[in-house]
Amino acid sequence: MVGLVCLGSWRYTQFLSHLSQARRAAADGKTSEAVSHLQACEGFDAEHRDVMLLAARVARVAQTWPRAEELLEGYWSRYGDDERLTFERLLLKASRDDVDPVAGILLNRVAQGGDPARDCRQALVSGYLREFRYTEAQPLLDAWLAEAPADALAGLLQGKLHEQLFKSQDAVESYRGVVERDPTHTEARLRLAVVLMQQRQADQALAHLRVLRDAAPANSEVAVQWALALRQVGRTDEAIRALDEALVAHPNSAAALTERGTLALNAGDDQLAAETLAKALRVDPGAIGTRNLYVSALTRLGRAGDVTRELAEIKSLTADSERLTELIHGALQTQPNDPNPPFEIAGIALRAGQPPESIRWYHAALKRNPGHGPSHTALAVIYHEMGNPVLATKHRALAAAAGDRRSP
Repeated sequence: MVGLVCLGSWRYTQFLSHLSQARRAAADGKTSEAVSHLQACEGFDAEHRDVMLLAARVARVAQTWPRAEELLEGYWSRYGDDERLTFERLLLKASRDDVDPVAGILLNRVAQGGDPARDCRQALVSGYLREFRYTEAQPLLDAWLAEAPADALAGLLQGKLHEQLFKSQDAVESYRGVVERDPTHTEARLRLAVVLMQQRQADQALAHLRVLRDAAPANSEVAVQWALALRQVGRTDEAIRALDEALVAHPNSAAALTERGTLALNAGDDQLAAETLAKALRVDPGAIGTRNLYVSALTRLGRAGDVTRELAEIKSLTADSERLTELIHGALQTQPNDPNPPFEIAGIALRAGQPPESIRWYHAALKRNPGHGPSHTALAVIYHEMGNPVLATKHRALAAAAGDRRSP
């Protein structure tokens, strides 16, 4: 009996240790590390209220929204409403759905300071970045970094903002600063490696990817970037082996499939290249670079009809990409009450094979004008095709009430 008591006490001590480490990792934006410790906690007590809320927070920061919602619903079912659950729901809404209805509440919490202020800033900045509202994200980050210049989470978000603004060198400096202060920060190191690869600095990226392969061996992006870097420095045979291994573990990775198709194309194996790139496009149909490579393979195979079709698709996707850039840096910023910019972005997302993103942007248009008939019509069509008759009927009725009768 004494042995069982000691074992239980030891396990509980381990549980508390993992929970403490998960909290610290989550606070710094070290999502993968936090997940690892939370999995250990769940092995002891998966329904512990602190574990459930922290796991929901980590899922929110990682933008795995269904998991975050599932955990919060599970918490509510077991423990009911409380202040911490309400706060986490506000943060989730700001990050995922709609910043404006909760911005005032969260900004008040920021003004009060303390640990909740960091959570509020993270959720607000993340929400603004998702909506491309850079002029609102930057002042929040500036104030945050002025108070805590070494804050890893703020530095990580600053780097992401620089990436979205195509300021790659600034992004490198932000991520490098986080990594220099904390060499164990996997997320910042991975973003640093990715941006270095975009700058064609594969030799520098390899050094970081070598660390990441030990720290995050199951991460598909690490595997793909490693193979891509090997190819860029001329280690082609190693790159092929690395990609083949990555595709065993991650068979639906569009990035891995594209890179493997590229290597096959370079080696003159046009049939393998065409098959592999076609798989990549089924996963990510809006990838213009992949589609250009696919055209090269089809051309070598003499499939003229397919080439003509793909070139037309590339032309359409390129026009959409250029228009998206114009909207994000133009009308979306300068016309905050006009539903048409987000409506147009939603259409671009839909044509790129991203229905969830298109739904989000149609709702953004409706936030600006709840009676925007074309948005209701589009949502009616999408929900109808997704097999959701309740929402399809709802938006069809709202479209009709708005005078837009094009819904099915």
